[in-house]
Amino acid sequence: MKEEKVLERVCEPKRLTAAWRQVKENAGAAGIDKMSVEDFEERKQELMRVIHKKLKSGEYRFKPARRVLIPKEGSSKKRKLGIPVVMDRIVGQSMNLVFEEIFDPEFTESNFGSRKGRSQHGAIRHVQERVVKGSVWYASIDLKGFFDEIPHNLILKLIRRKIADERLVTLVARALKAGVIVEGKFEKTPKGCPQGSPLSPMLSNIVLNEMDHELERRGLQYCRWADDFVVMLRSERASKRVMEGIIRYLEEELNLPVNREKSCVAMAQDVTFLGFRIYRGKIQVSKESREKFKRKIRERTHRNNPLSMYQAIRIKKDAAFTFIIFLTAYCNFKIIRSQIIFMFPNNTHAGLI
Repeated sequence: MKEEKVLERVCEPKRLTAAWRQVKENAGAAGIDKMSVEDFEERKQELMRVIHKKLKSGEYRFKPARRVLIPKEGSSKKRKLGIPVVMDRIVGQSMNLVFEEIFDPEFTESNFGSRKGRSQHGAIRHVQERVVKGSVWYASIDLKGFFDEIPHNLILKLIRRKIADERLVTLVARALKAGVIVEGKFEKTPKGCPQGSPLSPMLSNIVLNEMDHELERRGLQYCRWADDFVVMLRSERASKRVMEGIIRYLEEELNLPVNREKSCVAMAQDVTFLGFRIYRGKIQVSKESREKFKRKIRERTHRNNPLSMYQAIRIKKDAAFTFIIFLTAYCNFKIIRSQIIFMFPNNTHAGLI
């Protein structure tokens, strides 16, 4: 049965308040209106009433995101990032909270990206378990510019499968087509879902959930984190056959371009997934990840860095797994343990060490 009156759930005051808390916690730079999270907080009551009123009346319009380019690790290319205004972040986050309730139960167990109770180290262990059972070949498929290439009509079609409220579908369409400001000039966004939007991870999950169910229908073992995924098989021949089938499905059924040059079939020890090599039941930090980690630590602990030491190397729980595995390979565990306790005070380090 399709969900009705979904817009009312998005503009519930309690949900908007929860969305604001998350936006405030995430902080982030200002959008094109130059209003920071701190500026918004000073006028919070007034602006939250404006958001609620415009959502309820159907008058809410998203502003273009501010485009910034982020260097890609190990590449001369840059990643496009859209910075929405604070009000749009709150609305997007509120929509995201509702979509979680509606769509997350439909997601598969092998989807670990941007979901409550899921993490990168959970994804890595998921792969490790299958390698131990004999899946020693990987089919690794690279989606070409995935977030910039998702067709809007595909996103809206998949949302309509579960949601009967056209007002909400219209709101999603407005968010997708809000455009971006690049060096002071407006550019349309006829396709894609800009990274930086609170909706981006959820919408990408909704789209790739189609592939997830197709892989399960074929009885394949796989693991996915956002658009990064591997299929685990027992032979090279099977891996090649499966890879061609998946590429055909992605290109023909979902209209998503695949980077064939970066897609490959290889033995587990030759493939990096989420910064790790996982083979023979072992988890090894890739050389690229080690160098990246060391470089970031040097940058953040440099004497010219204006941040305090605690601020500079503070690591969120979700990233702590990578941090601990890396350090245990090179450092004394007692030293690591004392540092983790320092970095996660009030027993928030529980379960990490």
